[in-house]
Amino acid sequence: MLTAKYVVITVPLTILKDGDINFIPALPTNKKRAIDAIQMRGALKIVCRFKLQFWPDKLNVIYAVRGFVSQIWMYTRDSPDSDDRCHVIAGFQTAEPAERKIGLSGEDILDGFLQQLDETFRLVHSLKIRKKIS
Repeated sequence: MLTAKYVVITVPLTILKDGDINFIPALPTNKKRAIDAIQMRGALKIVCRFKLQFWPDKLNVIYAVRGFVSQIWMYTRDSPDSDDRCHVIAGFQTAEPAERKIGLSGEDILDGFLQQLDETFRLVHSLKIRKKIS
């Protein structure tokens, strides 16, 4: 048991909803109602590391209306273990689109994400070529 005059709780909403933490004194009724009213939906996050960066240097985020995931984040940093660069892309999806993927295997999720990256960056490359021609 911990005792404190003030506390900041940063736990998943499900922990509060399930009553996994007991508060003494109990939380005020309006706080309990707010916790009960908030709904959390499913989410999917996939992170892939690549040996080479295949996206433009200044491109850090993509919001996709269509595709396997709706948000793609990219970053590159030095690897702490070697002189290599660490090139990472993370895909994120929430709510119904993520919940529709709940039955997919890890391999199916990876395939869907890599296909979206392939289509996206082929398009980006094509647009760059068109811009140079026109």
